Amino acid sequence: GRQDTGEQPVARIGDKEVGPGYPCFVVSEVGINHGGNLDTALKLIDVASTSGCDAVKFQKRMPRVSVPPDQWEIPRETPWGIMPYIEYKEMMEFDLTQYQVIDAHCKQQGIPWFASVWDIGSLVFIKENFDVPAFKIPSACLTNDELVEATARQSHLLGKPIILSTGMSTMDEVCHAVEVASRWPKVNLILLHCNSTYPCPVPDLNLRVIKTLHWQFPYAVIGYSGPEVGLATTVAAVALGACMVA
Repeated sequence: GRQDTGEQPVARIGDKEVGPGYPCFVVSEVGINHGGNLDTALKLIDVASTSGCDAVKFQKRMPRVSVPPDQWEIPRETPWGIMPYIEYKEMMEFDLTQYQVIDAHCKQQGIPWFASVWDIGSLVFIKENFDVPAFKIPSACLTNDELVEATARQSHLLGKPIILSTGMSTMDEVCHAVEVASRWPKVNLILLHCNSTYPCPVPDLNLRVIKTLHWQFPYAVIGYSGPEVGLATTVAAVALGACMVA
């Protein structure tokens, strides 16, 4: 249900405030677009920094946890040829040494980074090895209560906001995830409206959900994760109240 504190929601990522009245916080989605190549990842960081983005985001998985076992041996076409799906997913992951290079490079470029965590092991990996400014839960994990609550606990303990994407979710599922996260006090939530079709046709973006999220969750910062091609719709999302775009 709607909870109104009468105050404008504000989250802090690094040295920047995120919320109504502040400049829109722009996140560059590196994700797994690096194709498992560290040099490519570093170049994407450089482009994000040069472009004036406020942060870069990666994805972190433990493939044998986050990929269902019945999918492991399915042959898939990959940049390295046809191979079992689990082998492909493992080749796309960076290890600790590679993330240390990424961390150092981001510091050199003066741009913060964080990662969507797809399982508890990935959350622990990020938390124990890096001082990231925010925790991110992907749309696909919004209904994973264990992961949401574990992430909220770290948010509570470390004072770092949670960014939660809402693609593929019903409003009831979003409300439940917010309730789970809110079991820990003083958790700053950033909810991102998203349609998880890649690329998403513009008529399906349903940007007015941004205003619905503002109304439903006035204590959360609302943003937009755009899977479409082009920039005009992102500008429209900011005009509708998105305080973060990713």
